[in-house]
Amino acid sequence: MQREHPFDVTLHDAVMRERLLLKEGTDLLFRNATSSIVAAFICAVAYGGAVWGHVPTEHLLPWGGLILAVTGGRWLHARRYVACDPVGEECHRWRRRFMVGIVASGTIWGYAGLFLFVADSSAHQAFYFIIASGLAVGGVFSYPTYPAVGPTFAALSLLPLALRYILTGGVGVAAGFLLAVFVAALSVASRRFSAMVAASLGMRFQNAELVAEAEGARERFEILARATAEGVLIHRDGIVLDVNDKICEIVGVPPKTMVGAHVSAFIAPEYREEVGRRLASSADEPYEIELLLPGDRRIPVEVEGRTVPYNGGNARVVALRDLTTRRAGEQALRESRSLLLEAMDVAGIASWRFDEATGLMTLGERFHLVMGDETLDPVVGVMTPAAFEERFLPPDDQGNLHHLLERALVEETLSGELRVRRADGTDGFVALRLRAERRPDGRRVVHGITYDVTERMRAFNDLTEAKQKADQANFLKGRFVSLVSHDLKSPLSGVLSVLRLLQEDRDLDPELRRTLVAKSAASVEGLIGFINQILDHSRISEGTLAPRKEFLDPLVLVQRQIENVLPAAEKKGVVIETELATPVRFFADPALLGQALANLLSNAIKFTPPGGKVVVATEEGNRLSVADTGVGVDPSFLPDLFRQEVRTSSFGTAGEKGSGMGLPFAADVVQAHRGTLTVASAPGQGTRFTITLPVVKRVVLIVEDEPAHRQMMRRLAIGLDGVDTVEAIDGREGLAALARGIPDLIVTDIQMPVVDGFAFIEEVRKNPALDHVPIIVATAAWTVGPRDQLDLRQKGMQKGASDFVIKPVTEANFVPALRRYLPA
Repeated sequence: MQREHPFDVTLHDAVMRERLLLKEGTDLLFRNATSSIVAAFICAVAYGGAVWGHVPTEHLLPWGGLILAVTGGRWLHARRYVACDPVGEECHRWRRRFMVGIVASGTIWGYAGLFLFVADSSAHQAFYFIIASGLAVGGVFSYPTYPAVGPTFAALSLLPLALRYILTGGVGVAAGFLLAVFVAALSVASRRFSAMVAASLGMRFQNAELVAEAEGARERFEILARATAEGVLIHRDGIVLDVNDKICEIVGVPPKTMVGAHVSAFIAPEYREEVGRRLASSADEPYEIELLLPGDRRIPVEVEGRTVPYNGGNARVVALRDLTTRRAGEQALRESRSLLLEAMDVAGIASWRFDEATGLMTLGERFHLVMGDETLDPVVGVMTPAAFEERFLPPDDQGNLHHLLERALVEETLSGELRVRRADGTDGFVALRLRAERRPDGRRVVHGITYDVTERMRAFNDLTEAKQKADQANFLKGRFVSLVSHDLKSPLSGVLSVLRLLQEDRDLDPELRRTLVAKSAASVEGLIGFINQILDHSRISEGTLAPRKEFLDPLVLVQRQIENVLPAAEKKGVVIETELATPVRFFADPALLGQALANLLSNAIKFTPPGGKVVVATEEGNRLSVADTGVGVDPSFLPDLFRQEVRTSSFGTAGEKGSGMGLPFAADVVQAHRGTLTVASAPGQGTRFTITLPVVKRVVLIVEDEPAHRQMMRRLAIGLDGVDTVEAIDGREGLAALARGIPDLIVTDIQMPVVDGFAFIEEVRKNPALDHVPIIVATAAWTVGPRDQLDLRQKGMQKGASDFVIKPVTEANFVPALRRYLPA
């Protein structure tokens, strides 16, 4: 059996003719609807006014509202049809919706026949009969392309009136039966009139088909013949009129499915608006869209159309080119380029080339990243080597790139490094790999890649510097060991001599024996103190001896250390004075800072002659100074005064000896507190040492899940002088806050999500660095009884809590607890 060729599918095709007749009939139906709807509304208004006051308002008002709603809805429906201009199978849906409006309208008019019937007024009855009959007749002759419309409206609107006539009795029975006969006659007339109109439309389309077939055959064959290598379709106003084999192959549907359909049915939804604009503008420029194929498959196509004469009018001939293969090639090229760029990004490489003929460098699109210059065109930059050097190279290195290019043109392959100046003013280093080639036209071109080696160069420089520091440290360590060995050897030699004397001379005078033993014991004690100071100094330097800081009153610290050195001062005749009037609060380790202060006091007494004085003073800004009226420090000693590897110790004014470790140890202690120790001195004018410590606020960590309680605790805490707060909503956040810094006090709730208060306290007490931090437990009194409160307090204390506060917290119960652990 021979396959039907697409060229045989023309306008006389039965399916196409049926669709066109459906479209024409639907258009006629809706064109006549507007006048019919307006007439029905006018009649409703007239009848409503006529019966006003003659029928119950509870019947008339709902009827009027329904008339208004249905009439408005039908009018809007007709307007939407005109705006949408549907085709094909969509017309059936619009006709069904039209019938819904007819049924609603007829039912409402039937309602009037039953409930708005003025039984005692023949004039009103006659007026309604004229209106209803006129509307029914108008429906029959206004909608001939939909034969069911007229009879449906007539039956729904007039039969209730006939029933009402019959129910009135008498002559009304006859009137009712006659009205029913009238409805039946209208139904017969409607069918005949609709058949006549359908036959007229069919003959018109048949004539048009014959004319179109005769006039369009030659044009169609010529147009399609010119485009057989591509998919071609002919459409008018978006309705497909004809297609060729190729487009059916592309779209994957037979010609019968395409012809008569709207082109939008084969276009992906996101491109339909664009295609609609193109159709409206009749633009001839090619553009790209995606077609929607059966199975939700898509293919990219290029569309190009022309307007041509066709069947006595104009139509659009559209050629479609399948772009699947081209798109696949483009995608493969993009993926290949993307992989290359990703590889270059991972390796931190940028490419460039230098053309000897033009004298210009062309920089690749990653070059600005390697050079750290965001102002450089990220796609491509073109400049001369001289301009490149002026922009990226430090003044002392300009000319190096030009030298490398000249060498590359001779040696063909070359590697090198350049020091570059980045946009932020810092120096960096880049490595270059160059390869020269000679083009067929004789030009020489240098291809190069560049990558950042700044970190590598910095690591090399850091390694070199670290080696130098290590060598210096070894040298200093040798000197330090030599000095310490001398300081250890002298007292040990003295003790050894005494021991040998005591061993050999058993007849030694007892008093002399006791004196020698006491001096040996003093030497050993001094030696032990010296060794402990060396060990503490070493531990502070290595970070293993961390200050356990707390807020302390420097007045107490100073008085305690003065008491320790006062006997030595009185023995020498040195007066110690204090100037501690200014209120100052230190945040420091009292033991370490006290030892550093003791060293400074001992040093001051040592170098102050009898009759002199030592003044200890506190100043604003957390400063503590020790000044003496002694001999002062040799200016040559000042740079090395705090260096333990350099011998700066000398005999005191009364011949006192020293280890030379006191001042370096004091400097290390102050530095461990993130403070500074400075010295001011001149020979014969005394010396002044000043300790400056950071000003630190006391921190309270509040762990509470209720915002209101947390806000109250924060307000009361920061109301204390020099107190700041850190907040967490549960135990997990509290532990995270502790990892960032150690507070001076912790306030925690018990009942919290994620990690409760007891588990939080346990985790805190497991950390040795936090075991000194006091913890106040705050819990709600109304949630537990007195005995349970006692149990909670006992359990909290067992876990490691320091105090207990009942919520809601107030100034009366919370502030005293804070002051117990945060003294003023």
